[in-house]
Amino acid sequence: MIEWIKTVFVNAPSWAEPFEHIVLGVASIIGGLWVLLRLIQERLWDSALDIDIRSSMIPTEMHPPSFLEVRLTNKGKVQLRAKVRRTQGLAFKDAAEQIKYSCSLKLKKISPRVVNADAWINWFDDKNFEATQLVEIDLLNEYEDPNRNSRTDFWMEPGEIYKLGVPLALTSGIYLAKVTFIGKRSDSEFWSRIKVIEIPATGEDATLT
Repeated sequence: MIEWIKTVFVNAPSWAEPFEHIVLGVASIIGGLWVLLRLIQERLWDSALDIDIRSSMIPTEMHPPSFLEVRLTNKGKVQLRAKVRRTQGLAFKDAAEQIKYSCSLKLKKISPRVVNADAWINWFDDKNFEATQLVEIDLLNEYEDPNRNSRTDFWMEPGEIYKLGVPLALTSGIYLAKVTFIGKRSDSEFWSRIKVIEIPATGEDATLT
């Protein structure tokens, strides 16, 4: 028995070195597969969305209604679903903003004193806007299922384009329009875009920049 133990210790370097090479080889293969998997996830599984806002107005002698068209384009290679669950009636909440809907349109009328000043119009600074002109609209209200407690059931396949129309009656002035889309993965699927809309006092066409 003692002689066998001596033989094992004497021959240890001869078998330990190949074993070490095997372990290093397996570790390298696992590391390579992990890097490849991450690359595939980033290329194929990440979602991407493009948001476009357009406006139009019917010229009339009276105060004209305006119409906003929001175009959503799925630029990713995976299906994109709108967030369904809400927490205390909100689809999103942080220290700066609260959003009720998974696809939300917010309108804020810019204060006249800000329009005539050379300043940055910060969306999150309420002093830049008229307090009575804060509006939020659910752009996906047509995709709510009344048989499932008004659950939002909206998704987009890769390459699909959806046009969401919103008729509005707005007083004349300059507005900021912000569209936000929140996907089922919440913070990792969050997109927004802001546009400036001018509603003239007469029946002229609205201006969108």
